[in-house]
Amino acid sequence: MNQPFVPIPMRMFAFETEFFATNDELLVFYYIGTLVSARNPLVAHLNIELLHAMMLLDTTNPSRGKKRIKSAIDSLHSKGYVELSYRESTLKNDTLLEITVLELEHQIYKERVFSRGSSYAGYTAVTDDLFSCATSVLVLRALIYHDWRSKIDYDISFSEWASILGVSRQTAINVINECTTSGLLSKHRGDYYTEPSGEIRQKTNKYYRKPTAPERSPQKDKNTRLQSSASEKESREKRQHNWFTEKFVNVDDMIVYLTTDCSVLKTHAGKRIKAISNSLSGKQRMDSLLSKAQITISNEKQITLVYNAINESAMQDMYNHSDNYEEVYRRSRQKQSNKNEDFSYLLGND
Repeated sequence: MNQPFVPIPMRMFAFETEFFATNDELLVFYYIGTLVSARNPLVAHLNIELLHAMMLLDTTNPSRGKKRIKSAIDSLHSKGYVELSYRESTLKNDTLLEITVLELEHQIYKERVFSRGSSYAGYTAVTDDLFSCATSVLVLRALIYHDWRSKIDYDISFSEWASILGVSRQTAINVINECTTSGLLSKHRGDYYTEPSGEIRQKTNKYYRKPTAPERSPQKDKNTRLQSSASEKESREKRQHNWFTEKFVNVDDMIVYLTTDCSVLKTHAGKRIKAISNSLSGKQRMDSLLSKAQITISNEKQITLVYNAINESAMQDMYNHSDNYEEVYRRSRQKQSNKNEDFSYLLGND
């Protein structure tokens, strides 16, 4: 089944142009893409408080983190990646924002941007699985860039890695090594050759993107798989999840595991996590998912409060700017009936 995704414009990686995106800008763009409305998959209503509660940017200094988000939004707007509108005279942390992302036919995806002899165009589809497996924003940048470059026979040098990551060569080497040791990329070391001058040189390394790291050890997980059908019938958990399927588990599945009161699911999921963690890459993935799930749960209340405040602000704005009370009332009732609308990755289908 195709997964929803957020399309990241590849001109964001054109490192010697005004379109190059910082790490903060890349992350904010992704999170905006996850908040688009089911009624209009190009529009998100949010504020800086909500983004900060979701992103946890600079948690040791929340004020500074919110300033970074505000700066990233301003920059994304000025670079043409999003359209931004709000009614207040100044942009505050609780200001209701209407942010419009652009259609895939827009020039930010279609037109080529040139940087150091290479052209940048198109996009990379970032799914929840891709985003979740990245242990840092630099790893995320590396995976996005690799996925784009892998569409052609192209080898990425460490000099290029450093440029598109916006870091030093040594830091770039460390990031790529992290990708290979965690199993996200596999490396084929470049062959050595001799120049006519007698100098020995090495060809550029080749990197291959691995599918999501194998989660199961056939020996360890055999009984767990055999018992899946019976366990699923006995489970009282009504939320959707992948614990009783052959699919890879994700952050949402881990949230279900941590918050369920069903002992059958709890036991089954615990066995599966143990089996998956038998390998180093599997353990790293489970630890990452657990950590992200715990953060999401701990911030769920704060996000809900902020989002309720956004809705209240929007309703007040409707009363302040409408002369037709009956129309406002009708829209209010409609909003109540749609309160469970889907804020998922609806920018497109891969």
